[in-house]
Amino acid sequence: MYDRVNQYIADHQMELAQMVSDLIRIDSQNQGLANTANEAEAQKYVYNAMDALHLSPKTLTYDEEKKRPNVYGIYPGTGGGKSLLINAHIDTVAITHPDEWVHPPLSGLIQDGLIHGRGASDDKMAVASMIFAIKALQECGVKLKGDVMLLSSVGEESGEGATVGAGPAVRDMPRPDFAIVSEATCMDMDIASSSYTCFEVTVRGKAAHTCARNQAFYPQRKGLPCGSEAGVDALFKALPIIQMLYNLERDWNLNRRYEIWGAGGTPVPDGKGVGAFAINPSLIKGGEYIGSIMSSVTILYALVYSSDIPLEQITQEIVDAIMAVASTDSWLREHPPEIKIPTIKDWRGFNTSMDEPGIAALRNAFKATLGREMSITANKAVMDATFIQEAGIPVVSFGPGGPETNQHGVNEWASIKLLVEATQVYARMMMDWCGIDG
Repeated sequence: MYDRVNQYIADHQMELAQMVSDLIRIDSQNQGLANTANEAEAQKYVYNAMDALHLSPKTLTYDEEKKRPNVYGIYPGTGGGKSLLINAHIDTVAITHPDEWVHPPLSGLIQDGLIHGRGASDDKMAVASMIFAIKALQECGVKLKGDVMLLSSVGEESGEGATVGAGPAVRDMPRPDFAIVSEATCMDMDIASSSYTCFEVTVRGKAAHTCARNQAFYPQRKGLPCGSEAGVDALFKALPIIQMLYNLERDWNLNRRYEIWGAGGTPVPDGKGVGAFAINPSLIKGGEYIGSIMSSVTILYALVYSSDIPLEQITQEIVDAIMAVASTDSWLREHPPEIKIPTIKDWRGFNTSMDEPGIAALRNAFKATLGREMSITANKAVMDATFIQEAGIPVVSFGPGGPETNQHGVNEWASIKLLVEATQVYARMMMDWCGIDG
């Protein structure tokens, strides 16, 4: 039975690849902020694909305008087996620098074993893979004892999974015994992820005409205003804080190590840099007029940190470090930086115990299918697994693709070989976890 299913997937790999290509050609870009995505057309394709497999698809829509449906379907079991949920998101990041793409970003071109286009790796190959695994089981006459649920969700790339995507959807669906979030994990199993938040630092200066810059920066004769009397360049005052945050990021990564501990106190291999920190200056804005000294500057930072650390603790460390720098400057002592944390989003990581039976089952399915051990690690990014875990469902992340496929960058692609392997693993996991009837 297992060999028949694997062979079916291998023999029909171009049909599977075409499904990914079809999805790429349907624009479902997400600009990264709330209500900036339109996933409806792509979800219509998913709905029809599930309907063709008689999965009785349903839509669950939570955005105010009711335009962004989540789609789920169920491959019902005959009874007596455990249930499984596989989730993937249909939205993609925005297309950037379209003139730098070798192939048009929405072409879905299939060439030399690769599928090209925005969302190929993140996450449309995963959407196609989970659907095609069910198709393979059906075509090979496999009936399962437990239910398999498929969920194609919206809003992942903007962190809206908690409000309009996977989070509310899984609470309104039948509760599975185990869940797999199909993300681009390089075919590793992620049992945890980092936490992610944003913060802003605003430094105030004092506007003055550009011609007064010499007085703001250099000593003057007695009686002539100079220094902060004449003007204060906000960006110049912010530079020591900016440099300190670069140094803090490096110090944390060098000197604060976090590991995930499995059952029996066994450390999990740190394949992706578990607990890695990032203090990334993402956006900067400041100034009001070309002929004036800049009176304020605001830097928006994206902060990635270990999910072992409470937000309150990491917030205090950031604030203390910034204020320590400010204390060394006479202007900033009187006009301290303004710090907003969190801002825009606060996305906690997830962490699943190695004792969960589904982890062993997925490891065994992987080895039985591909003949090699599966790596277990954590993800430095965030994902919808957080919101599934918050609903009380044991969850891990596993899927094809990864950073080498230029996900979130130009010229994103997906490997058909990995697409086939992931689909075979999903199908084997469905059979092993849910049980084969007959």
